[in-house]
Amino acid sequence: MITDKEFKAKLGSFKSLRNSISVRDFVSTIEEYIEELYGQNEHSRIVEIFHSDFCYPKVNYYFFEVAFSLNKNGFVDEAEIVYENILRTQPNNTAVLNNLSLIKLSKNKINEAYKLINHGYEVDPHDQNISTNIKTISLKYQEMQKYHEFYKKCSTYLADENDFVLNKLKTFLLNVDKDPTCKLGKIPIPSWKFSVLMATDKQKATSLKDQWIEKYYIRATDEKGDYSETIYEINPLLKLELDKISNIRLNDKWLKGFENLSLTVLNEFGYFEIKTRLNKVNKKFRDLILRDFDELVINHVIKNEKTVVVLSGSLIEALLTYHCEKKKILKIKYQKGNKTIHKNLHDCDLGDLLTFFEQQNVLGDLIVHLGNISRIQRNYVHPGKELREKDTLDDSKAELCFISTLEIIKQIT
Repeated sequence: MITDKEFKAKLGSFKSLRNSISVRDFVSTIEEYIEELYGQNEHSRIVEIFHSDFCYPKVNYYFFEVAFSLNKNGFVDEAEIVYENILRTQPNNTAVLNNLSLIKLSKNKINEAYKLINHGYEVDPHDQNISTNIKTISLKYQEMQKYHEFYKKCSTYLADENDFVLNKLKTFLLNVDKDPTCKLGKIPIPSWKFSVLMATDKQKATSLKDQWIEKYYIRATDEKGDYSETIYEINPLLKLELDKISNIRLNDKWLKGFENLSLTVLNEFGYFEIKTRLNKVNKKFRDLILRDFDELVINHVIKNEKTVVVLSGSLIEALLTYHCEKKKILKIKYQKGNKTIHKNLHDCDLGDLLTFFEQQNVLGDLIVHLGNISRIQRNYVHPGKELREKDTLDDSKAELCFISTLEIIKQIT
């Protein structure tokens, strides 16, 4: 047995030797000593050597003895890396295949464990360790395959869940991930704890738990926790499927908007009366104005603020153009400072028309004031305004545009 004094002296000699011989010779020297320590079951000392600063880069010291010692001393992640690197040059090393498969199994990487142990069995079916472990891992693999078929069905059920259930599922998964008792997708849950993990009352939690078991979101295993509570396995596909559902669900604002769409709501702002008025517009403008009006209304109900602002300006522009044509005004002229602006009617934008109406006192000041509400808000068409001025487009601004548009319709038609 190697004493602490002898081991420390050996480490000191390695440090001195590190820069005096070639890297290959130095690694070979370390390897010989590691093999000596391994033969004496000095696994913790092997780990100390591997973690020392003179063993660098680590890839030079990816030996079986190192991997075995790391795993035995609780450095499972490092052991996994070393074993995997050994397999790159020794793909048929049955000892490595066996030991790595057990590490994968301990991490619930059952697919990987099964492939490794299966390959080991193909290489040497008479290897005692391989023969023993392939039975255990095969049973786990078959069980996983069986439950995986059930777990895949969860997506079908998730698509039909309402927002309350989906939110509770997300809350549950978030709290499970934070819980220190959750290991490899399994967590012991006493009955009372479901309401805590779901952030809801006991009655709802019990109902949801039963539904989730039926729908394969969670599974009650035969395993028990430290206090005899049932250990549940979380469907490994659940989070991924939830993310997919979140991306393809209808916008909540739209759903609420469509729920609000009714004859009563339409009557509140005189939709049908206005449609009657617009149907009297001459054919050249009628379809265009009716289309914009219907799109304005539906977006107002759904509360698509930016669309309401854009359509409001567009519809007012069409109405003012219609009024000018009706009055045989085909040329627009107005003053801009010391300059006189001349434009054909159909070349004018909303600003041109409003300035013309104001200076020529067409239809009075009310139309101009109402039209300017939409003209000003149309600046939100440019995202730079919101980004630059930090002044967001909200429902109140869209509501102003909508009301002003309705009033202009009434004044012009």
